[in-house]
Amino acid sequence: MLTDPFASHPALTLRRAFLTSFGMTLVLFGVMRALDAPLRTAAAPQGIVSFELARTPSQATAILSSWEAHPLAVRYAAFGLGIDYLFLCWYAAAFALACAAFGRTFERPGGRALGFLLARLQLLAAALDAVENFSLFQVLLGDVYLTWTQTAWGCAVAKFSLLSAAVLYIVAGSGAYVRRRLAARRPSI
Repeated sequence: MLTDPFASHPALTLRRAFLTSFGMTLVLFGVMRALDAPLRTAAAPQGIVSFELARTPSQATAILSSWEAHPLAVRYAAFGLGIDYLFLCWYAAAFALACAAFGRTFERPGGRALGFLLARLQLLAAALDAVENFSLFQVLLGDVYLTWTQTAWGCAVAKFSLLSAAVLYIVAGSGAYVRRRLAARRPSI
């Protein structure tokens, strides 16, 4: 059975760590959204995410070519990838803390264990994101080879899967928490 990865930390410390990491996640997400605006083209409708999911050298080359219309687009992409190294630390911490916190609230052992597992897997998501960023830097520098595009794509798909699982768990945990709070407030007959 998986145990709480943050069990040795006081609740107040965990709450502050979550609020800080969540706040920084939102701030950096805002910065990255601003950097992403000139990267949204017909070849890259989702901006940098389209680039992350470009599975082949021809797809990556088409995206890079579409960015040439904006003189600073490649620099924005490179700067965004650099910022993403900070972002991945903060979002991984926020998601890990949230998953563990909701894991503590589940009454069933399976629900708790899943939260604790997902909390740990956020470290893997961050590591995958770092490898993805490195691969994308290689493509930006002109090494548009299958090795780099496939590595970036594989890491991106795995990362997004782990993050999606964490978000679904957090939403489910939030719903369960609200239901328990509402049930506790109902007067007993």
